Amino acid sequence: MGSVATMVSVLVILAGSALVRWPGLTQGRFASHDVGGILYNGMLLRSGGLPYVDSVEWKAPGSFYVAALVAGADIAVLQLVANLVALGSLALVMAFDARFHEHMGRVFPHEPDARSWFEGSPEADAAREAGAKMNAAMQAAYWTVGLRAAGLACGPMSGFDTAGVDAAFFPDGRFRSFLVMNVGTPAAEGAWFGRSPRFDYGDVVQTV
Repeated sequence: MGSVATMVSVLVILAGSALVRWPGLTQGRFASHDVGGILYNGMLLRSGGLPYVDSVEWKAPGSFYVAALVAGADIAVLQLVANLVALGSLALVMAFDARFHEHMGRVFPHEPDARSWFEGSPEADAAREAGAKMNAAMQAAYWTVGLRAAGLACGPMSGFDTAGVDAAFFPDGRFRSFLVMNVGTPAAEGAWFGRSPRFDYGDVVQTV
């Protein structure tokens, strides 16, 4: 029963991904604004140039070699390949519920007045949003640990256009995105740069 449910879930995800990306597969639209830059750098490689030297670029170099190999100068081919690859990947949009206090009676039943703590004044509204963000960040951290414990690789990212993501996925305004995460199988050893430097224990911990 579990394997059937898993297969159904995978098929639903694939169908949803295909539906979202259908314009890119049929009308030549960009699934990502990065595709043009990736193709340009692929063309540079094919003509003897070097990305980062002959162009200003921040993206990872592997995509340029893929573009040079599979697309040449044909942006439609690259777009098709990018969409097919995307169908086999999983990206999570993590968001917090800006009106979580409406459920306080269910999740915090021992305090009947808990909802009133988070509404009725600008201060209460600010406390509600701050609390939602903090708790959502904690849950995202647990999610990350769980995925990695299961042997998956995940890349959480902030700094994106939250307003644009919210307009696309949460237009009613109740949920607000704060993190996106790519999930997949770990790459081969040496396929990516190593872990960035971290602070030492004494740099971040103070004993009082």
